[in-house]
Amino acid sequence: MKIIELYGYSCSGKSFLANKIKSKENINDLFFKISTRKRFFRFFTKLLFIFNLRFRDFIFIFNIHKQFKFLNLSYKYKNFFSFLYLIGFIRKNIKKKKSVIIDHGIFQCLFSCYIFSKNSNNNEKKISLILNNYFLKFPINFDYCIICMQTEINTIKNRLKFTKNLRNLYFLENNERKITQTYLNLQKVSKLINIKSLEFKTIKD
Repeated sequence: MKIIELYGYSCSGKSFLANKIKSKENINDLFFKISTRKRFFRFFTKLLFIFNLRFRDFIFIFNIHKQFKFLNLSYKYKNFFSFLYLIGFIRKNIKKKKSVIIDHGIFQCLFSCYIFSKNSNNNEKKISLILNNYFLKFPINFDYCIICMQTEINTIKNRLKFTKNLRNLYFLENNERKITQTYLNLQKVSKLINIKSLEFKTIKD
């Protein structure tokens, strides 16, 4: 089996590439289909994934969150829940040995931690150590590919304008430097992770 996850800012091309890979490799795309369901069923489905979690998963998320000071509690709780159902989803599919593609994976959750944090500086060595220790205890004995969608900021702006995604466009225009730095920080983190089954790729558009 294999897991492929993508990360990057809104309209960076995550879903487009995920669909392309899914069609080419005939890989399960259930994760990003969840967001198309009605709100109640979407929330209920995510809750079911949480039952697959283990205690060490909660410890991992708490340790990651200790490295960031979120702009407000809403961002913090939303990110925490995203981590929960994401890891639950991964564990369920590992148990069933199903290959999956995810457009909002662990590194996308980390991406959100950075851009919604008050921190001006973060300890990438500490963050990578937390990830290393967690992945070593995670049953990863298969291909796990993490793809960074490092699309040009101006391209993302144009796509956000075209899709009328004004909320994310406004945030980008007011936090462009922070978002650019987040890409650099996560590249640093990925280089410090030394798990053989993990493969990191960067796609520039």
